[in-house]
Amino acid sequence: MRPILKTIALGATILLLTITEFTTIYAQGGALMVNPKRCVFEGNKRNDVVTLYNDGDDTSSYAISFRHYEMGQNGEFKDIDSIKTDDLFCDQMVKFFPREVTLPPHGVQTIRLQLLKPKDLAPGEYRSHLYFRSIERSKALEYVRHDTEKTITLNLKAIYGLAIPVIVRHNTTQPKITLSNLTLSPADTEGNALLSVDIGRSGSESSYGEFILSYKDASTNETELTRVKGVGVYVPLEMRRFTMRFKMPGVVSLSTGILKLEYKSMTGEAKESTLALAQMSLMK
Repeated sequence: MRPILKTIALGATILLLTITEFTTIYAQGGALMVNPKRCVFEGNKRNDVVTLYNDGDDTSSYAISFRHYEMGQNGEFKDIDSIKTDDLFCDQMVKFFPREVTLPPHGVQTIRLQLLKPKDLAPGEYRSHLYFRSIERSKALEYVRHDTEKTITLNLKAIYGLAIPVIVRHNTTQPKITLSNLTLSPADTEGNALLSVDIGRSGSESSYGEFILSYKDASTNETELTRVKGVGVYVPLEMRRFTMRFKMPGVVSLSTGILKLEYKSMTGEAKESTLALAQMSLMK
């Protein structure tokens, strides 16, 4: 069974944490855990399964639907206000069941997805998001404010939700990825620094992979500094700015050596491929 991964989603807006793309929604008494974190239909694949797990001690209910989002240049996901003629969504060709679930404490439920691909489907990558919305009453987050002068009562409640991308690819071309504009911030007193990079994407498919940041000293010895999984650039976005935090090891400073940044695929295969590679000299 594939590992169940985690993410946080709070308030009326979904927080799709694209740096790691974990998938967990925290609600009263526990969390809904969703596996996998994305569903991709390509080739002859026509069916998939999403597993839900209630990691809490209370019974929780969730409504399930499709929603449409677009990725911004900083990796954030936003609701699409209006549908443009060139938008490609898959909600009309992917069916799922059930549409509402109630999970007892530590209960498991599977959601079955089926692709019904039209015969005349135009080439391209089609994407919608499977959205899980909590329909549980959460008294712990209820805030009531009384205005004694105007006798107005406000009753505010948080709405919990998360979404995972569902992608259908038909006669697409693999993306070409470039890494450019590496920018390094000064390290703080604890040795933590930030590295930013522009991820360029071309082709008709989204990119999805893992960043591996390493340090090479004057003797070309490499030390891995950090890994960040689940970094994507979704169609039709052509460039995304991404920032990662890392810590230099031991007595190493940021004034010598080389930083090597590798972007590798995350297909689940035994050997992943390098999608892009960039290096940055630290010599001043």
